[in-house]
Amino acid sequence: MPKFEFDYDSMNDSLFVFKKGAKSKASIELGNFIYDFDALHQIAGIEILSATDTLAELVNHEVSKELLKSIKSTDVKTRIISNLLMIRIQLAFNSKVFDKELIVPIQVPNIEAHSHATS
Repeated sequence: MPKFEFDYDSMNDSLFVFKKGAKSKASIELGNFIYDFDALHQIAGIEILSATDTLAELVNHEVSKELLKSIKSTDVKTRIISNLLMIRIQLAFNSKVFDKELIVPIQVPNIEAHSHATS
């Protein structure tokens, strides 16, 4: 299982979670998210723009730049359910700053699913 790395840019407040060594072949921007896909249509990376506000809304918890600067590890799991790609981003932090993990649930259209609307 490829490991996911992360990079937080506090100046621009963007969090990039990416699969180490993966090559992006296509990107889709939906709201404050940019999804990068590899040649097999698997998630290669996810960039979260306005990360503090976006994540706070998704996890219903205050998220600060200081908290995001203290991320020590990330994990990403994906699962396809019908025409949705379910993404679960797990963020672990330096325990001196925040001793819990945040689980970020995201749902996006599955890029490989056939749409009944275009039939």
